[in-house]
Amino acid sequence: MNQVTFDRQSRMLIVRVAYSSLTNASQIDAVGREVSEHIHPTDLAVIVDCSNLKHQVSSRFLGVLVKIRVTAAMHDIQIAVCGLSENLREVIEVANLGRILGIYPNTGTAIAELSRSSHPKT
Repeated sequence: MNQVTFDRQSRMLIVRVAYSSLTNASQIDAVGREVSEHIHPTDLAVIVDCSNLKHQVSSRFLGVLVKIRVTAAMHDIQIAVCGLSENLREVIEVANLGRILGIYPNTGTAIAELSRSSHPKT
């Protein structure tokens, strides 16, 4: 089973991370590469669904989220995370990443909110 799946809804790239924990550096780097390869310049947003990540997550994953944010920003694409465990949300907030990542409780809320705030692209 592929541990990272991709879908598009309302011109938003939905990334679903199926890992329950993410501590292996090569797996984390592979997630980052796969996401970056799927970003399209006409996407309005990239939403990373972390609802399966309930156990250990390496800080390296935070670095990958920042790299994805940099790639997305080159095309004026927003990035959001959703379905965060309490621990992962706390780490993101302590690292002050909430200022560059939208944080939402679930994918549906993220799509609805980002659809309202996104500007059209051609």
